Amino acid sequence: MTETERDFTMQQTDRHMACHTTPRLRMLLDVLAGARTVADIGCDHAYLPILLAREGRAAHIIAADVRAGPLRRAQENIARFGLTDRIETRLGDGLSPLTPGEAEAIAIAGMGGTVICQILQQGEAVARAAELLVLQPMSAAPDLRRFLYQNGYRLLRERLVQEDARIYTALIAQNGEPQHFTELDCYISPALRAERPPLFSAYAEKLYTQLRTAISGMRRAQRPHARLEEYEMLLKELEQWIEGKDIG
Repeated sequence: MTETERDFTMQQTDRHMACHTTPRLRMLLDVLAGARTVADIGCDHAYLPILLAREGRAAHIIAADVRAGPLRRAQENIARFGLTDRIETRLGDGLSPLTPGEAEAIAIAGMGGTVICQILQQGEAVARAAELLVLQPMSAAPDLRRFLYQNGYRLLRERLVQEDARIYTALIAQNGEPQHFTELDCYISPALRAERPPLFSAYAEKLYTQLRTAISGMRRAQRPHARLEEYEMLLKELEQWIEGKDIG
């Protein structure tokens, strides 16, 4: 391959990566910046590890996935950018490819909150040994917050980002002690309420609308829903908090 051909190939590769640098991915990059060793669990195409390495945000990155197919694609992408000396790939389920203390920061992103809970539970020793857990649930964020509170993880802060019409959250946590929490804390954490980051108002308003819609559906059901009373109390608490704290 001539130098011109190599330059053209690299330009194509750069354009490909630019197309996949989404707001969610950029948020994760910012949160993980400065960690010595980062493990990306469920790395898929390895876009996050590649950008961490290219931008010098981590000294060493471990890209892990439970499926051989996505891991092969990750390896191909890593090789395309000449980063095989910076990014190590591993095949395995959840946190099983890691040993406790091996990764300073662990990212688990793009999965449902319930799946993330299972990964943390099954790989507890690895999760608790990490200095930072960066968790970006695609769904069931309240369940994930509840799991963290109940199982002795400190929810340090949250980051919000908008991608298309949806607002995503990244939970930044570390090992700690079980703590008292309310149902409202599971839906809007104390960290979010205290920091009020950009998009907070939109996030709270969307949550309020979702709860009202869910309650309306439960009330129309022929049989009483088991969680109807719980949701009604939560909606009232959220409404009172919004009115008292002005989320605008």
